[in-house]
Amino acid sequence: MSTRKSRPKANEPFAKFGTIKREKYLQRLAEGGRRYATAKEVGVSAELVRLYRKAFPEFSVAEEQAEMQANEQVEDALFQAAISGNVTAAQVWLYNRDPQRWKDQRNNKHELSGGIRLEIVEEIVDAANRPAAPGAAALPAQ
Repeated sequence: MSTRKSRPKANEPFAKFGTIKREKYLQRLAEGGRRYATAKEVGVSAELVRLYRKAFPEFSVAEEQAEMQANEQVEDALFQAAISGNVTAAQVWLYNRDPQRWKDQRNNKHELSGGIRLEIVEEIVDAANRPAAPGAAALPAQ
């Protein structure tokens, strides 16, 4: 009996990307792996995964769900950093969760040769620009 691996048959175009490799691929995506690197890691080409995704749309959904698991871990870590006092994490969280109320805009003015003035408006718009609560003192205008 031969111990050599048999080649996929012509009617099995995705034999190299079998159940075990697909499960490992999806697990690595859920752990934060990138698609191209993860395909190589499990022993298949990114092109084979792309073709499989095209042939089986439900696999594309499974990829997106796996990647969402990794994203949720990052969101949880970002939130924990924000509430523990990391100002940058708090800004990122607020800018993305409520962009209508929280945006990062600053004001930079530059004098160029020939008297040309360049003004880049980038002011921080946040809770300070919302109307004051009843009975609270309003912030001075800038």
